[in-house]
Amino acid sequence: MGSALYSAWLVFTNYLYGLLAVKLNNWENYRTVTAYEDALVLKTSCFYFVNSYATLFYIAFLEASQVSLLPGMTEYCHDASHFDYTAEYIKGTHGGFNPFCMAELSTLLSSLVIFSQV
Repeated sequence: MGSALYSAWLVFTNYLYGLLAVKLNNWENYRTVTAYEDALVLKTSCFYFVNSYATLFYIAFLEASQVSLLPGMTEYCHDASHFDYTAEYIKGTHGGFNPFCMAELSTLLSSLVIFSQV
């Protein structure tokens, strides 16, 4: 459910960022239509990239290193000491990687793909 809401939020914010890119581009004074369109494509692409992939980067890189966002809540993703399995078991069966974070990342990415098509 959270991924579906996040997908809807992305659609909404991408729309707002598209309007912002046009507004910022209109403030600038371009000599040709081609220069205007090139700048608009660059702004829109940068806004969409940051908006769409910020959460995926957070899960893949920041959440993996025990980031405390709220007092008393620490997120553990790749730290094997906080799971039922030993570090040696995880390294032996999964090639040295902890699969728990990848499941969350995979769920979010697949729901983003599915819901953005809808």
